[in-house]
Amino acid sequence: MKKQLITIISLVVVLALVGAAYFFMPSKEDKDKNSSEDKINLLNIDTNKLSKIQYINGEENFTLIKNKEVKENDEEVNEKSEEAKVLWSAEGSKESVKQEMINERLNIFGTLKAEQKVTENAEDLKQYGLDNSSKKIILTLEDNSTKELIIGDKVPTGYDVYCKLGDSNTIYTVNETTIDQLYLSLEDVIQIKLPTADIVWDSVRNISVTPKGEEEIALNKSDDKWYVVSPYSKRIFANNSKVESILSTVTSLSAKESFDTTGKSSSEVGLDNPAYIILVTDSNKEYKIKFSEDKDGKSYFNVEGTDNIYATSSSILASYKINAYDMVDVNLFAINDTDVSKIIINSSEYGNKNWTIEENKGENKDGVEAELKGNNSSKYIYKLNDEEKDEVYFKTFYDLLKKLSIKGELKENVADSEPVITIDLQGKYKVDAKLYNYDKDKDFYVLELNGNKNFLMEKKFVDEAIKMLK
Repeated sequence: MKKQLITIISLVVVLALVGAAYFFMPSKEDKDKNSSEDKINLLNIDTNKLSKIQYINGEENFTLIKNKEVKENDEEVNEKSEEAKVLWSAEGSKESVKQEMINERLNIFGTLKAEQKVTENAEDLKQYGLDNSSKKIILTLEDNSTKELIIGDKVPTGYDVYCKLGDSNTIYTVNETTIDQLYLSLEDVIQIKLPTADIVWDSVRNISVTPKGEEEIALNKSDDKWYVVSPYSKRIFANNSKVESILSTVTSLSAKESFDTTGKSSSEVGLDNPAYIILVTDSNKEYKIKFSEDKDGKSYFNVEGTDNIYATSSSILASYKINAYDMVDVNLFAINDTDVSKIIINSSEYGNKNWTIEENKGENKDGVEAELKGNNSSKYIYKLNDEEKDEVYFKTFYDLLKKLSIKGELKENVADSEPVITIDLQGKYKVDAKLYNYDKDKDFYVLELNGNKNFLMEKKFVDEAIKMLK
């Protein structure tokens, strides 16, 4: 009984302690509130009264200025009225800026808080990276007073950076993500309208890329397919996704800077001997764009017929570093079988094999719809040398044919000879393939595609498809 009493008393004590802990423990909401209250308002400014924001970051310095004259519908509007729009511009630039991006930064400036105060009168600013910092933001208000935020090193532990205000030696820590969100580059904020923005993607029919000192790679779109038309003697299927990737770099082209030709000459930035010339033609006009070589991480470009020279990241040049073979669709028979009307195959070993594919219209002699004819109920009738075959047999063969792909580019001329296999595919698209023995490598055929004897094809897959028809 005594033992049970001790146990009961112990339980009561434990429950009392748990209850007390719960009662006195601050809630998560209280914690968050206290945590927020512990932070220090750093700038204490009314961002509506800002007139200038100066960004200093090493060699890249620029200033944003709030426009004093506000206009709507070409009429002056009282700046203090509710109708007035606050518009910012970049000092020294004639280009417009992304207003929403600036507004987002204004919200951060207005609520900027320090995580903690490190020290009120630091004697050694060097240990915080604040003795000669090249990263500053200077805010000027309408009364010409300023607030200068100087950003130093990252705190050794955690996710904060050291900061201080102007001439004060009081050191604070601010969340690193917040500082990153505050900062802008001129490239971020400038909104340069390029002539290429007017290209109508869906109506583009011609693209060409001419690398310096090399021949033009010309691409043409017919119906829904792109073709390589130069430097090959006859057109070949192009890889649609690769072509559209090049087109995308042009239509989404952005600029870091813009100059008129009086400010920078073509020869000064290397456009008199460009690294690449890109030609894009849509239903409305032709766009000829010249890109310079890499110059300190920039490539300068000009759209023919305009006076401006623009600068963009030189990383774009890698998109144009191509050759004709890069653009070829190696899967030359990757065509929907419903777009095929005839396949004529001639093999020196197995003779002629002629596939015909006809729509199974199922009409009687009066043209009235009747039951589907043939030895199956397929929508199409498949015949091999006039002998009707079922759909499964044809599709098995056609799947083998679709496996055939170009495996390499032929770098040398080969002696004339008779082809050992020819494959002539007809219908919505045409593929004319002639295969020759390749003396240098017995595992490959030389492929002449649409009259271009420039490629290699793996022998075993070709033979597998042809043998099915013997």
